[in-house]
Amino acid sequence: MAGCRQKTDALISRVEKAADPQAALEWRPGPGRAHIGWQLVHIGATEEKFARNRLHAGELAHPDIIAAFGHGSTPDDTAWPLERIKGYLQESRAIVTAAIHELAGVDLDSKPDTMADRGWSYADALNLLVWHEGHHQGQGHITMNLFELEA
Repeated sequence: MAGCRQKTDALISRVEKAADPQAALEWRPGPGRAHIGWQLVHIGATEEKFARNRLHAGELAHPDIIAAFGHGSTPDDTAWPLERIKGYLQESRAIVTAAIHELAGVDLDSKPDTMADRGWSYADALNLLVWHEGHHQGQGHITMNLFELEA
C-alpha cells in the first residue's frame, strides 16, 4: 500500500506546485466527471469504509464523508482545500493500517461475515484496496495532465 500512497503523494505535490492549486483540484475533464479533489478524498473514504465495515466491524469515524465520497456518490463542483484532503488521507491511512495490524494471525484466505455479501476473503479486500488507490490516483494523474494542458 505504501507504493500507491507514494504516487498519490506525488500527485498532491504536483497540485501544490500549480499556479492555482484549488483550480487544479476542482478542474473537471468533462461535464459530470470527477475532479482531482474528489478522487483523493474518495481514496480516503474507501480506506475508512473498508477498515471499519469490511476488515473488521467498527464504527465509521466519518459517515458523512463516506456518504459524500464513497461508492456511488456524485462529485460536487467544489473540492476541499488541499490541507484538509491531506489530513483526511493521513487519518484514513492510520485507520486502515490499524485494521490491517488487527489481522495478524488471521487466515487471509478466510471469508469473514463482514464480506459475505461479496464473497470476498481478507486477501481479496486487501488486494482491492491497493488496486483502488492506484486506479483513482491514475484518474487524478491524467486529470492533472489535462488540466496542465488547458492552463
